[in-house]
Amino acid sequence: MANNILVTCAQVLSAPALLLFALNAPSVCYRNGATRALATLLTACAAGSVVATVKIAHPSLAFMTGLLESWTVVWAAVLLLRHNPVEDARRRRWSAEPRHDGEYEDGGVVWQRYPRRSWMARLAWTLSLLISFRGVGWQFGNPGAHGVFALVHTTGQLAGPSPALDLQQYNPSPWGPLGAIIEHGLTGLWGVTWHNYFKFGFQSASDLAVPRTNSPRLKPLLRLLRMFWTFLLSGMMHYCGSYMLPGPTQPSNELLFFVLQGVAVMLQILVYDQFVDKRYRRVLNPLLVSAWLCWTEPLIFGDQRSGGMWTIS
Repeated sequence: MANNILVTCAQVLSAPALLLFALNAPSVCYRNGATRALATLLTACAAGSVVATVKIAHPSLAFMTGLLESWTVVWAAVLLLRHNPVEDARRRRWSAEPRHDGEYEDGGVVWQRYPRRSWMARLAWTLSLLISFRGVGWQFGNPGAHGVFALVHTTGQLAGPSPALDLQQYNPSPWGPLGAIIEHGLTGLWGVTWHNYFKFGFQSASDLAVPRTNSPRLKPLLRLLRMFWTFLLSGMMHYCGSYMLPGPTQPSNELLFFVLQGVAVMLQILVYDQFVDKRYRRVLNPLLVSAWLCWTEPLIFGDQRSGGMWTIS
């Protein structure tokens, strides 16, 4: 029994271990586009093997394993194909002055680039990046510029510096205000109110599938396609989680739930927001969102209940 558990744990951790190895061996895995694609493919194969073959009796643990294995694939695509952390990533350090490999000061803040001399510092840096879903305290881009990976709240900055405000600045809540639903309906629910744990990963993965453009004619269309791709990625992640549940599930229902959310958001933007006055939308938005979620809820929570989640034993 103990040996089986150890083997299962090793298999479950194989995908993130491969990604961690790739981050720590840039001379091999970041040599060119082919090696980066191969590392991504190997990570995806390891994650797919877990979803397809590993059986976990505990429903919540099984679902989260499927979710995190699929997330590892998304994260691998982001860190290996979309970005190059070795060259353009840096993390916020809380020391008063630079002391370790890769650290430097910029605007009174100590940052650390990819450590190249100390393997222990490099392992700590890459492990932090690997588990940093939201990217709190991380930046991608040139020093002095606001990186696309920095999650920084501006709320409270005018009140003056304080440790509490600094902590809030670099560790913002993953959840947004409920008022966004009143103002923006479904777009407010999924874009602001709902948690942003996977937001950066989804946005960066969308860059791989749908290119950005400055064309006024194409920009709205591509923005909608990127939004739909984000819902599709979320649906595929939940599909994997549902597939690993021990009970009888229909994973396609969870995928359908997120596809329908994308369709609904597109219809809201293209039709509802264009023809309904904003004053009326503030009244209708929470009612329509509640009705929509009640109608589509069985697709996701009903499937998870069938798989053994959300039950009291």
